[in-house]
Amino acid sequence: MYDNIGNKIKTLAKISTWIGIVFALILGIALIVLLGAFIGLLVMFGVILIVWITSFPLYALGEITTTLSDIERNTRPNLANGAETPKKKKIFSPAPIAPADGSTPQIVCPKCGTQHDFDYPKCPKCKYEYNWAK
Repeated sequence: MYDNIGNKIKTLAKISTWIGIVFALILGIALIVLLGAFIGLLVMFGVILIVWITSFPLYALGEITTTLSDIERNTRPNLANGAETPKKKKIFSPAPIAPADGSTPQIVCPKCGTQHDFDYPKCPKCKYEYNWAK
């Protein structure tokens, strides 16, 4: 419904202008028949001019909306394809826990709290992936 709203607003401005022009023509012809050519033509062209000028703000709003949508689409390239902005992974550099017996150093997973060998690339329980700081 709100996709391409700027062009929809501009189309609404065009349609309302043409409806106003048709109304002015019908009114002008009726006044020519009833009151004479001068008054009928004066009202006809006057109303057409007023309808045309009053359509400018609505058309301008549609143009501004379209331009802003284009600017947003071009400044956020991930949104242009309909994708979400990727979330940055936290860099986790845990300090190893050195066991007293000299075995493999251990770390504690920041997500689930499981203690495991330091050389694992992922937590064996929750599969949390470590992004080691380089």
